[in-house]
Amino acid sequence: MSKLPDPNEVGPIGKFVRDNLPRIFDYCQGTDPEEFARLSDRDYCLATFRQSYPVLTLANPDDTVERYWTAKSSGPFAAAGYRVTSEWVARLHTAHFVNYLMDKNIELSGLSEDFKEWARTTVAEFGATGSAPGGPRYRSYAIGVAQNALVRYLLSNIGRDEFSEKQWHAAKEELGCVYCGNTTGLTIDHAVPINRVHVGEHKLGNLVPACGSCNGKKSNTNFDDYLRKMYADDPQQAADRIAVIKAYASKHQYSPIVDSEDIRNLLDEARDELKLVADKYLTRINRKVEAQHAS
Repeated sequence: MSKLPDPNEVGPIGKFVRDNLPRIFDYCQGTDPEEFARLSDRDYCLATFRQSYPVLTLANPDDTVERYWTAKSSGPFAAAGYRVTSEWVARLHTAHFVNYLMDKNIELSGLSEDFKEWARTTVAEFGATGSAPGGPRYRSYAIGVAQNALVRYLLSNIGRDEFSEKQWHAAKEELGCVYCGNTTGLTIDHAVPINRVHVGEHKLGNLVPACGSCNGKKSNTNFDDYLRKMYADDPQQAADRIAVIKAYASKHQYSPIVDSEDIRNLLDEARDELKLVADKYLTRINRKVEAQHAS
């Protein structure tokens, strides 16, 4: 898998999608009107964006469609009677969304050539391994899925820390959503994301309660960056919430890995070795199967 460039070039994926809706609408309206129907088709959106929901759905009369933005956020598509899905996750959708814009020759400004090349390569690798819908074998699994799972496994098991479900429920009651204060629908979020970019860990001090909305918006952003953007008009609120999360981490003796370049290199090495192992056994299995068919 190609190396992830600076994600700040795109910023929050939801905002990036919304910013580009007018351009996509212009493309559909002026170049390919049938794209409206394709963007309303789940299989097409799964194949094109790795999106589990149709990008477009017909608006209902009361302007509320679960998992879809309102008319205001859906922009020009709302005028055509559609809503746009709000279910965008940076780690799943960024490369495919950028690649879609490039494939349709929709203007992209502010992105470096390195970022565009990363998007092309990521989508190509995802399809070439056969995992992506639209790859050489429809909806088979990609090696990248296993590689990412391996990274999460490794980061989830560093050290000898133990904690119970009871301790997690206590944290939920103590904190509520650490980002907005909501006390319902709370889920586990890693304040420092568990991936090879941020190198967070699955330890109690890094597990914070988040409501579904904040969890989706934060995605793979570090907690302090997310809060500063969320409360851009209220820096004190951001600082207070960051302090709460840091105090909670300290209380549970969680100290984020700071000098993580060596660890990132080890994670990349593990990913590369996993692909070599997968290729080795796939080759051997293919030979066995081909021999059986030939006999």
